[in-house]
Amino acid sequence: TATDEYMTDLLQLNARLKTDLGSAYSDAWIENNQLHVAVTSPEAEAAVTDAGAIPYRARFSADQLKDAVDAFKAWLGTDSAPRVQLHWLDTSGRTGSITVRVPADQVQPLTDALAAQRPTGAVKVIVEESSGPATPLATNGP
Repeated sequence: TATDEYMTDLLQLNARLKTDLGSAYSDAWIENNQLHVAVTSPEAEAAVTDAGAIPYRARFSADQLKDAVDAFKAWLGTDSAPRVQLHWLDTSGRTGSITVRVPADQVQPLTDALAAQRPTGAVKVIVEESSGPATPLATNGP
């Protein structure tokens, strides 16, 4: 397994690449002890390879995914969107999508409304059943 120091190095490399790649950066993950970086251009792919990471061609940049999240949230506030309890939301540059989790009885209405109205444009929204609202991790207090 990778050492803590090695993992720290990968995280620092990701932070540097995220800054250096700017709008071409989409996402990153560690798999098989290697840093994978999703990017949107051939130039960025080359920069990732040169830095010793594994490039992955993404359809959308992190900024485009953030814009899609903003559009989704704005749409949820409109009369044309179903009323849902949003328990969790995350983006993936790897899949070019937004994943949301809502209570079981709200999955189908939200899925249907998204398919009909497409508030996030080309960015797909994956709707999953939630096991409950996200809660912060407990801390070990005094």
